[in-house]
Amino acid sequence: MDIDAKIHNEYVTNLAAQHNVAEMSEEEAWHFNRRMGMGGSDIGAILGLNPYKTPLQVWKEKVGEVGPDQAGEAAYWGTQLEPVVAQEYTKRTGHKIQRINRVIHHADMPWMAANIDRIIWQNGKAPVVKNKIRSKHLLECKTASPFAKEWGEENTDEIPHSYWLQCTWYLATLNADICDVALLKGGQQYLQYRVERNPQVETMMIERARQFWVDHVIAGVPPEPTALNEVNEFFKKDNGQSVLADHETQVSIEKLKELKSKIKALEKLADVHETKIKKCLGEAANLIDNHGNKIATWKAQNSNRFDGKGFKAAHPALAKKFMKQNQSRVFRL
Repeated sequence: MDIDAKIHNEYVTNLAAQHNVAEMSEEEAWHFNRRMGMGGSDIGAILGLNPYKTPLQVWKEKVGEVGPDQAGEAAYWGTQLEPVVAQEYTKRTGHKIQRINRVIHHADMPWMAANIDRIIWQNGKAPVVKNKIRSKHLLECKTASPFAKEWGEENTDEIPHSYWLQCTWYLATLNADICDVALLKGGQQYLQYRVERNPQVETMMIERARQFWVDHVIAGVPPEPTALNEVNEFFKKDNGQSVLADHETQVSIEKLKELKSKIKALEKLADVHETKIKKCLGEAANLIDNHGNKIATWKAQNSNRFDGKGFKAAHPALAKKFMKQNQSRVFRL
């Protein structure tokens, strides 16, 4: 066992000792187990290739600073439709499949974890015997909107980067050879893709994940923020000092000034066109085209808002009691 595996085992043992897993619900236990290593859905994020999650968000989930993201509509229906997609895969390929309802860890690098959708029978043999995985063929089931452009030609590996990395991670973790990806697009189009092992990418990916796990999660050191909201949260206060701008930062300042100027000009142009459209609408609620299709609306909408000014005038003492001073950093160019 290498040093990283020893450090990992000590970390997860201490983590488990701090929580009563026996009293957790099945869902709570599943999410807690995801904190025991790096999974396939984490890889795209820590490599900056997941548009929906950043490295800092992954770190916060791993150390328990925040809970897992609440599944949105797309993720919810993706889970609900997973058995349907898997069944269609079997129907079209003739492959017998089996669900693995547990997290699987790499034999030698236990911080590598995989929670695969299905595993495929090979040569008529059961893929799992006495909890030991012996199949080299995996299956991932996905759903996507009919407008998703990241999916390429069928029967290739042209799938979204984060999914490709997820499949590659699973192949490495389970020492498998092939991961088929079954996709239900728009709820009415079935497509199929295939990801095969890529040793070069695999080596890079494992090293980056190892560094993230050891240097950030186990060490308790957050990675640098990569999104604007994270930078704002990370650096809430200023120390009043000055720092010298390097060349890259100076270039960013000029680019930002240029972009803000363009945005301002575009907003003015947008106002001109919105004015024309609203003048055409007048007091009408709907704007339609020659075929009667609704192309714009301008309707009254009620909303309830707290009248702070009125409350302060009516109850000055009470308003003063609940006044709270907030401080935030203001960015100017």
